[in-house]
Amino acid sequence: MYNRLIYLQAEDDLISTGNLLVESEQQVAELAALSIAVAMPDEGFPGSVPALVNIDVPEFIPPNWRHTKSSEEWATLILGGAARAGANTADADLDDLQLKLIHVASQHPYYGAHWFYCHRVNDQPDIVAAMPRDLVIGFNADGMHILDAAEGRAALATFGYADIYRWGGSSSQFSLIIWDAEVESTFELILTTAQAADMAAIILDYINAIMAATGVN
Repeated sequence: MYNRLIYLQAEDDLISTGNLLVESEQQVAELAALSIAVAMPDEGFPGSVPALVNIDVPEFIPPNWRHTKSSEEWATLILGGAARAGANTADADLDDLQLKLIHVASQHPYYGAHWFYCHRVNDQPDIVAAMPRDLVIGFNADGMHILDAAEGRAALATFGYADIYRWGGSSSQFSLIIWDAEVESTFELILTTAQAADMAAIILDYINAIMAATGVN
């Protein structure tokens, strides 16, 4: 059950939301094939282009790649990806297929992040003004990651927890005071979100974990 939950989160990050960007067309096809095989353990892997088209194959393609090819083109690529990934064999093991997709996700620097969808409020200083209004904020063991919420999830900035000087919020707003090493000063980032309490708790949990791991009381 634990591996299944990890798989579902990895699949969501790679394919549904695209928070973990997939860089190559070949890897897109392989991940789609794994996702299809896991989703259809009883039916068996669709073995032809028409069969793949019939299951609405774009739903298994990450958002930033989804509209770059027709369903037929993706189906052709996925058949090749299935062969490379071992997703279309009669004796394919469901757990093994899930672990292959998890392994791909685990190589990404944003792997394991908790994601929050936010709207930027303030327009100063320049580092904040340059950000789009709609942001995706992720927290994992490496720090806070700021992404553009638009399709493609462009990476905007990453800050370690040592750079987050203060944070807090209300039921609808969250603010952070962050050290910008490039200009050697702090700036404030103000966001609207319904998950301010969760964001604050995640930051504190990671900082406590880091302190415990390094023996700092």
